Amino acid sequence: MKVIRPAISLFTLFMVVFLSGCSTTTVHLHANGVPEADKEKIRAGLEAKGFAVVERDNESPSKNNAILYSPYKGLEKDLHAIENVLAHNGVTAGRGFAIQTDQIGKHEYTAGNIGLYIMPSVLQLPAERKSKVRAEFPITITEAEFVSTDCETEYGFQFSENGTLIVDDFTREIDATEIAKPNWSKKSDEVISISNGNEQFEYKKYESHREHVNEYNIHLVIYNIWLEPLEYYRVPFGCTYKSTYAEAP
Repeated sequence: MKVIRPAISLFTLFMVVFLSGCSTTTVHLHANGVPEADKEKIRAGLEAKGFAVVERDNESPSKNNAILYSPYKGLEKDLHAIENVLAHNGVTAGRGFAIQTDQIGKHEYTAGNIGLYIMPSVLQLPAERKSKVRAEFPITITEAEFVSTDCETEYGFQFSENGTLIVDDFTREIDATEIAKPNWSKKSDEVISISNGNEQFEYKKYESHREHVNEYNIHLVIYNIWLEPLEYYRVPFGCTYKSTYAEAP
């Protein structure tokens, strides 16, 4: 018996060709503090390139704009497309691998998923206002309280002058948050070392600040100390930590 196969319609053929040219990549857009108009331009540009865009509110893992991803076929093409959208909006971002592991939390991306972190630009002070940034950074590592920025669970570091460190898990009961008490030392002005038994963890330490006038016309200066792990470590030592100090001088 002869089977007659239905012909493929021109419309069906068009849709197959059209859809095959679309990206199946999802861009997870993290742009806390970025003006809505600017965020919408970036989102529209990404969608015009064929990306699915999901807005997230995770804190950035660094002080700069970042694109995080894991390797997959077609990655380079997707990265170029994203960078073209950013360039069209006057934005640049550094690239970085964020391969999914059992050790890092909120900044992991599987194949076909890319994290795009856009930091708000430092707002310019009005001409009549003078900078009030301190000549000397106002806090030290032992005066600061650090909170993790990129792990699913929120952890804390408290450094003591005597060389000990309290590690807290803030999901536990308030009187039982301490989960470890390792030792720490300063290898240099930029590297902090933590020893927990036979384990060694090292972090790059750097400082940043942001100065702006808020919606209530209050002049604010925000100082941050960052601790970035130099390698992939187990949680909670594999998280990035940040301490924030703000003042209205």
